[in-house]
Amino acid sequence: MTTKEKLDSALIEAIQQNDTKAKNFARRLRSKATESLLSRGLVPDTDDEPTYLKIVAVHRKSVAKALAGLEKNKKGGDDLAGECRFEIAFCDRLVPPIPGLELRSLVAKKIAELSAVGAGQLERVVRAVMDGARPDLETADVVRVARELLEQGAA
Repeated sequence: MTTKEKLDSALIEAIQQNDTKAKNFARRLRSKATESLLSRGLVPDTDDEPTYLKIVAVHRKSVAKALAGLEKNKKGGDDLAGECRFEIAFCDRLVPPIPGLELRSLVAKKIAELSAVGAGQLERVVRAVMDGARPDLETADVVRVARELLEQGAA
């Protein structure tokens, strides 16, 4: 099931269950996707998986940063923090985070493809992984795993 189909399904479910919060958020994500598609001259109903993945991943990342800031400052904002957690969980249902083992496997594969050896190749490996990666992939996670694998000499 594509991300667009999951989003449409979540919207229909929210409408049927009269879940205003989920309905509004799903509509907001669909609007962002439609805007992105239209700006590139595509029909709004196009099931362009990379567009939907990017919209969800970018939104999730920005909300996660906002939540981290709220938790750091601990100044009220419980309602806002709850909203952030809801949106993160909703995005995770649409595009589940990449598991640690899958990330490790992906990085190891790129290290092998590049025949990279040693920590001096870190930037090259990270760039190669991020070039074709899902938009929700965190650069910091890739760097951490790549550094670990390069230091171990594993590929």
